Amino acid sequence: MLEDIEIFRSIAAGIQSLAIAVAVIIGGIWTAYLFRLQRRSALGIDISGAQLAIPGDDRPHILVSLTITNRGNRDTRLVWNDKPVTVSKMKVPDHGSPSLEFVSKAPIVLLSESGDQLIERSTGIRPGDSKKYEAISSVDTPGLYQLTFMAEAVREHTTESKRAIGRIDWKATSHIVIR
Repeated sequence: MLEDIEIFRSIAAGIQSLAIAVAVIIGGIWTAYLFRLQRRSALGIDISGAQLAIPGDDRPHILVSLTITNRGNRDTRLVWNDKPVTVSKMKVPDHGSPSLEFVSKAPIVLLSESGDQLIERSTGIRPGDSKKYEAISSVDTPGLYQLTFMAEAVREHTTESKRAIGRIDWKATSHIVIR
């Protein structure tokens, strides 16, 4: 009878060890799932404009400054078209709603070490980092202008069909008065 109790204790200890191992594995999988689920992009895009005078050109110009900050906890890649900055003139009537009149689209231009102009079309931003960009657009007349920047956040290793379903667009808007 004593042998039966020892066999039962051995079997119970084995089952207990197996249950603990399974619980640890399930807990690890759940923790990894939650960690992956809680990784997110949280971008802060600040856009501002300043009036700029270019020697030899009588038209007013707008210097558009962008600061993109990744406030999330995952690397984020932004992709945009050749001219992601849109400048629109705002028409504010005495009665009714204001309307926008398209003026121009401007590229984000970087200068290389050799002095060549390079058009920037995307950027990768690590969590906690910021990147600054500038674009210049000319306008014909003084007035109130709306500045808009738009880009798409893409995930690495994502197919086009999945991107079309889960597309995330980031947009920032600001206004400036040109005198």
